[in-house]
Amino acid sequence: MSLKEFTAARMNKHASHLIRILRMGIEFLGNGRLQVQRKDAGQLLEIKRGEWSLEQVKVEAERLFAAAEMAYSLSRLPFWPDKEKINKLCIDMAEILLYHKYKAR
Repeated sequence: MSLKEFTAARMNKHASHLIRILRMGIEFLGNGRLQVQRKDAGQLLEIKRGEWSLEQVKVEAERLFAAAEMAYSLSRLPFWPDKEKINKLCIDMAEILLYHKYKAR
């Protein structure tokens, strides 16, 4: 693989991550859920394989940045995370894990 091919592959990979992260952020701001398994995986793979032109990626990214700003302004998510709730969840999860680990002995 030449340096030019390597660089293009890296750019395509970064472009697919950019589009995925923007889409995930918009979804999260809208419903508070992080959807890891993507319904748009095929489209993201197209970007990663270089099937989208740089111009197509730029247009989609600009559209998504605008949508992300709108989603942020309309989001009902709290501005700051509830640290006490997060700490309790972490402790509860650790206790469950330790309980099952020692119960299995």
